[in-house]
Amino acid sequence: MNQNLARNFLASIVIFLVALPLNLGIALASGVSPTVGLLSGIIAGIVVGALAGCPLQVSGPAAGLIAVVWQIVDAHGLSMLGPVVMAAGILQICLGASRLAPWFRAVAPSVIQGMLAGIGVLIFASQFQVMLDQKPKVSGLANLAALPGAIWEVVSQGTGHPSAIIGALTIGVIVAWSWLPKKYQVVPGSLMGVAAAVAAALVFKPAIQYVNLPTDGLPELTLLSWTQVSGLASFSVLGSALALAFIATAQTLLTATAIDRMHDGERTDYNREIIAQGAGNSLCGLLGLLPVSGVIVRSATNVEAGATGRVSAVMHGVWVALFLLFFSPLLSYVPLPALAAVLVYTGYRLVNIKAIKELRQFGTPELAIYAITLGTVVAVDLLTGIVVGFLFSAARLIYSVTHCDISTWEHSESGVTVVELRGSATFFTLPNLADKLAAVPARREVHLFLSGLNHIDHACLEHIMGWEELYIQQGGEVYVEWDHLIQRFRKPLTTELGRTADTVELPSTRHHESYDVLASRADVIEVDASKDWSELADNIIAGLDQSIPPAQLALIETELKAQFKEQTFPVVDKVALPHLMVPGLPRHDMLAVKLKKPLTTLDPTSDLVEAMVLLVGPKEFTEHLDILTRLSHRAEERLAEDLRDADSEMAVREALLRHDRYVTVTIEKGKPTEELAGKALWQLGSVLPPGCLVSQIDRDGTNMIPSGNTRFQMGDRVLILGSSQGTAILFDRYIKEARLTAVS
Repeated sequence: MNQNLARNFLASIVIFLVALPLNLGIALASGVSPTVGLLSGIIAGIVVGALAGCPLQVSGPAAGLIAVVWQIVDAHGLSMLGPVVMAAGILQICLGASRLAPWFRAVAPSVIQGMLAGIGVLIFASQFQVMLDQKPKVSGLANLAALPGAIWEVVSQGTGHPSAIIGALTIGVIVAWSWLPKKYQVVPGSLMGVAAAVAAALVFKPAIQYVNLPTDGLPELTLLSWTQVSGLASFSVLGSALALAFIATAQTLLTATAIDRMHDGERTDYNREIIAQGAGNSLCGLLGLLPVSGVIVRSATNVEAGATGRVSAVMHGVWVALFLLFFSPLLSYVPLPALAAVLVYTGYRLVNIKAIKELRQFGTPELAIYAITLGTVVAVDLLTGIVVGFLFSAARLIYSVTHCDISTWEHSESGVTVVELRGSATFFTLPNLADKLAAVPARREVHLFLSGLNHIDHACLEHIMGWEELYIQQGGEVYVEWDHLIQRFRKPLTTELGRTADTVELPSTRHHESYDVLASRADVIEVDASKDWSELADNIIAGLDQSIPPAQLALIETELKAQFKEQTFPVVDKVALPHLMVPGLPRHDMLAVKLKKPLTTLDPTSDLVEAMVLLVGPKEFTEHLDILTRLSHRAEERLAEDLRDADSEMAVREALLRHDRYVTVTIEKGKPTEELAGKALWQLGSVLPPGCLVSQIDRDGTNMIPSGNTRFQMGDRVLILGSSQGTAILFDRYIKEARLTAVS
C-alpha cells in the first residue's frame, strides 16, 4: 500500500508539471483569464478524478475543446459559456445513467481523427498569430490565410520580433527535450519550454506581453444567475450544449480506450466515467469556468509515471490549487508567446501523421472521410464538421453493404472462365449479377469465386444456384465456392411425410481459407525431381497452371525459382514448406508434391527432402501465417511417410489433414450412410452435426467439389471436415458401428 501511495504521489507531481502550462495556455487561447484554466483544472483533478470510471485517466481543460469554446462565445457571448457547459455536464450525467455511453465509441476513427486534426489546425493557426504578437482572426480560414503575411511582416519589418523569438525558443526546447532519453523526460518538455522562455525574458527583458492575473481575488468564481440559466431555453444554445457534450464525451472515451491499452490494471467503466465528467462539467459551468474532458497527454504521462489508481489524478488537482493559492504571482513572469507556442506545438501534434498512415491502410474512402471532416471543421465549424463526417461515414457504410464488384476473365491457355464476386451481394446488386452471369459464354468450364464476399442475401443465393443448375444442363461445368457461404442461410426442409419442418439452421463453417479446407482440396502432383531444383520449379508451376490467374502465376514462378535457388524455405521433418504471398491473388492454394526420389539441400545439416507442400496466397499475413503454422505442426506428425504411402489424390489430401478433424465415409445401400443418398448439400443441416461441412466427393474415381445443389449418390466417397466433437459423432454413426472404414 505504501509503495503504491509513493508511486501515485510522484505521478501526481509529474502530471501537475504537465498540466500547469496547458491549463494556462488553453485558458488564454479560449479567451478567458488564466485563473479560469487553473480553477477548471482543480475541479477536473479533484472532482472528476475521485469519481472517474477510468482510474488512470486525467481530466482537465482540453485543447480539443478550444474551438468549441470559441464558437460558443462567438455565437452566444461569454456570459453564456457557463450555462452551456453546465447543460453539457447534465447531458453527460444523463447519458452515463442511461448506460448509453459506450455507444459514443462507435464513431468512425476517420471522423474522430479528422475532427482532432481540424481542431489542431484551428489551434495552430490562431495561436501562431498570438506567438507573433498578432491578434487572431475571426475564423480558421482567415487565420490560415493570414499566416504567410504575419510571418513576412516579422521577417521584413521586425514587428513582433521579440515575441516570435520567445515562441521559437519555447518550441525549440520542447522538440529538443523530446529527443532526450526517457529518464531525462520526467520533467515535461512543455514546462521546460516555458521555463526557458521565462529565463530568456528575465535576462533580455523584451517588449512582449505577459500573463496578467486579476488583482481583486477570484472574480471568476461567481455562480450563474437566473438570467443566464434562462438562456438555455434557446434551441441554438441547447444545440451548442449538445455539441459540447458530444465532443467532450467522444474525446474522453477515446482517451480512456487508449489508456486501457497502456496498462494491465482495472478496466474502464465507461458509464461511470461519463457521469464523473458530467459532474465536473456541471460544477465548472455553475461557476462559469471552462469545460473539461479526459486528455491523452496528461493521462499517458500518468501511466508512464507509474500511477496505480485515482489518487494521482486527485492529488494533481490539489497541487494546482496550492499553486494558485500561494504561488500565482509567479505567473506574471510567464510570457504569453511562450504559452501560445505550447499550443502551437499541441495543435501540430493533434494533426497526427501516424493516424493518417494508419487510415491509408484501410483504403482511399477512409482517408477521404478524414479529409472532408478536417476541411469542414476548419472552413465552417466543429459541429458541422462532425455531422458532415458522420454522414459521409454512413454513406460509405451503406455503399459497402450494397455494392458488389463482379469481375470476369478467361484463362488464356486452359480456357477456364473465372467469375469473382467481392463486397456484398444483395437484392440491390442482383440485376448486375444476373447480367454478368447471363453474359458468360455457354458450355465452358466456369469457376465462381465467392471468397471476397462478406455477405450474400437469399435473393442472390437463389439466383446463383438457379444459374448454376441451368448452365450445367446446357452443357457447361461450374465450380462454386459454396462451403463458406451456403451455411450462413436458413432454408425450410421438407420431411418424408411431406410436411414443412421448422426452419433449421445449416451447420456453421470455418473460414474458406482455413487449413483444413485448403488441405482437403490441395492440388497434387508427382514428379521425378532428381536432377535439380529448377526442374522441380517448372513442374510445380505446371501443376498450378489451372488454378492461378496468369499474371499472378508469373510472379509465383519468379519468386519460387528465387526461393529454390537460395533454398530459403523451411524443411520440417523431411518436408519442404516453400510459401509465397502474391498481391492480387484471389485466394490461398496448396500444392502437395510427391517426390519419387529425395532431394538434397544446400544446408548439409538438413534432412533430405522427401516431400513438399507449397502454400501460395494473397498478402494477408495473419491468415497466411496461421495456415503455415498448422502445416508445420502437421509436418512434424510423420507427414512425409503419410504422403509417400498415399496411393490416390484423396489419400494425399487426407494425409495433410489432422486426423481428428475429418472423416471419410462411403454411401452404401443397407448401411447407415444410406441416409445421405439423394440429399442435396444444402439439405444436410438435419444430418450433419453442427460445425461440419462436406469438402469433397470421390465419385467413380473422379474428385469433385460439391456445390449447393449437388446430390449425393450411392458409391460416393465423401470427405467431411469438422470439429473434433463433430467428426467423433460421425465416426460413431457411420464408421464405428457399421465397420465401413477407419480414420487413420
